Amino acid sequence: MQNSSMKLLIKNAKLVLAEKILEADLLIDEGKIAKIDTQINATNTAVLNAHGKYILPGGIDPHVHLALSTPNGFSADDFETGSRAALAGGTTTFIDFITPKKGQNLIEAYHQRLAEVKLCACDYAFHMSIIEWRKGIQEEMEACVKECGINSFKTYLAYQETIGIQFDELEKVMQVAKLLNAMVTIHAEMGDTIDQLRTKALKYKQVDSIYHAKTRPDYTEYQAIEKIIELVRKTKCRTYIVHVSTAESLNKIAQAQNEKLPIFAETCPQYFTFNASVYQKADPENLGFIMSPPIRTEENRLGIEKHISLGTVSTLGTDHCPFTLAQKQKGTNFAEIPNGAGGIQERLSIFYSRFVHNKQLTFNAMASLIAKNAAALFQLPNKGEIAVGFDADLVVWEEKAQKVKDQKLYSSGDLIIYANEIIQGKTDIVIKNGEIVYQNGILKTDLAGGRYIFRK
Repeated sequence: MQNSSMKLLIKNAKLVLAEKILEADLLIDEGKIAKIDTQINATNTAVLNAHGKYILPGGIDPHVHLALSTPNGFSADDFETGSRAALAGGTTTFIDFITPKKGQNLIEAYHQRLAEVKLCACDYAFHMSIIEWRKGIQEEMEACVKECGINSFKTYLAYQETIGIQFDELEKVMQVAKLLNAMVTIHAEMGDTIDQLRTKALKYKQVDSIYHAKTRPDYTEYQAIEKIIELVRKTKCRTYIVHVSTAESLNKIAQAQNEKLPIFAETCPQYFTFNASVYQKADPENLGFIMSPPIRTEENRLGIEKHISLGTVSTLGTDHCPFTLAQKQKGTNFAEIPNGAGGIQERLSIFYSRFVHNKQLTFNAMASLIAKNAAALFQLPNKGEIAVGFDADLVVWEEKAQKVKDQKLYSSGDLIIYANEIIQGKTDIVIKNGEIVYQNGILKTDLAGGRYIFRK
């Protein structure tokens, strides 16, 4: 296999660019795309014949939680296993999170989180979570942008007892972010309402998995988004709603986008793949679907599909945060079960099978949703497109019908919610920084370390 310091010539490819498919050769040198032309000849260069296969830009997942600390232990994937699963699925870059403790200086939290990144094979960046408004936070946010290259701030309207903030605090965060030309990303659920519903359910011994969904009804998301849109109108802050799960939320976001408000939506494959019937599955299978927001009704699932096709949704994240069955089973009721599922390896295949294979969307639209738009929104330099001078992070695509579980899966989570889904295509070859890292269904063992991305 290839070293990134060497040259690699890809012949006879169908390059998926932003607006068109270009049949061309592509030369990689020193980890960068050096030349694209109809016919390239090079000496002393390794050659990969793509045989008319489509080549996508390396995927960018704007929403992952690796080595996440919870009361039930760390999430199943750390940066090593999570990045390996990402590469096998065609994702070469991701954005994780820094969540400070109450009162902790944001820059201290940044250095602490950076030290937790071990053997990460993907390039990576961070969103900084703002879990409180206090004296000095404005100056710390400015330091995040200027000193750490972090220009996106995550806020939670859920989880009021731990990391959630109120709307008045969110407005202050948005005002500062606007001054810093930074993005605010928001987990949009009405936390106080959810807390009341959960308390009531537990009081009446309503403890099964279905009550996880019942205590986070649709309106707790779209009511939060209504209020967020008012704040966007007021502050003009660039705002990004993570893991949107309801049709009505996207209806409201689409209206705001028509007003030319700077608001962007992310959704995840679980919200267009499954519906709420998953909570009727027998134990332990239903435990894999305990995540927030929960899986919604079929009407919502169809609404998510529709808005992806309409272009309301800018990016496809995963919210990748798997736990083992043993961790999930520690919870004696729905409120104690750790929230999260995997998806970092399955993201491209699930999306392709649902939208591109059946001609609902083009390969170009896929490239935008899985890479280009995230690179643009979060200012990831030289990422997300197949263009001269850009990083040579590429995915050679293969048409192949199989079940997800029929391929080698690299996540350490053992509850694979997509295991029985039939996919119509998958990664054939993955190139990271000019080096072939995945081929013939197998990931290279001695992977080079990923780089931290300083964003401006």
